[in-house]
Amino acid sequence: MLALCLADGATVVLQTMPSALLEMTRNVLREVFGPPLAKRVFTLTFDRSQDDVAPVREIAEKLELARQHRGIVVAAPESVKSLALKMVEMLHSLEQHGGLSRADVAGSGGGGRGVREQLDSLRQLAQRSE
Repeated sequence: MLALCLADGATVVLQTMPSALLEMTRNVLREVFGPPLAKRVFTLTFDRSQDDVAPVREIAEKLELARQHRGIVVAAPESVKSLALKMVEMLHSLEQHGGLSRADVAGSGGGGRGVREQLDSLRQLAQRSE
């Protein structure tokens, strides 16, 4: 019931549970918020060992979609922690490389393309959900 009230389109509703209960929780939420209420249930999975920026971009888009559609995001605590640590790792990497400007990062042809923009969007989503 709380998830129904909090999913207002302005914030991201994130429900965490142990990994063993993720599938069951997702199924229960889909049954409860299914056809009568039309709330979508999204699943957040992330592994910090990924070196590419694309998964971070996809997650940011998924979280934004969940917010816009007033959906509910379910995740295991390790996925949330991995995403937060990856964000810190990416910020540290940017800092080590001389504090690249937004234009430098966006214009680079390497794997760093759009890193700062993705971090900014993740930061904005985190601020909206607080």
